[in-house]
Amino acid sequence: MVVEATLNRTVKAYFLVDTGADLTIIPLAAAKNLGITLHAKLPTVRLQTLADSVRIPLVVVDSLEVGGMEVNDVTVAVYDSPIFDPYLSGPPGLLGRDFLGNFRVQIDLNEGFMRLEKK
Repeated sequence: MVVEATLNRTVKAYFLVDTGADLTIIPLAAAKNLGITLHAKLPTVRLQTLADSVRIPLVVVDSLEVGGMEVNDVTVAVYDSPIFDPYLSGPPGLLGRDFLGNFRVQIDLNEGFMRLEKK
């Protein structure tokens, strides 16, 4: 399932909902639009891809909002997923449990919606 999210109340990006991912990953384009500069001194996390294991930078975004539900001061990784969706303008991010865990989550794939409720 793909959802639209808003980062820092200004930058919109698309995310695949990934209930198995511990960490949220934002696309490189979203990081650039937020004015985030990636450099070697940023902390990193190891990401296992299908072909390789890579270290990707971690940054903090002021806010991440999906469907009117917002979480503040979220540590996210920055990486362009190799997942391709012809309906999106670029690679989507991954919306992980670090965001989803703040809510009761109901996903209905047949109807194509996700409902978030505050815990």
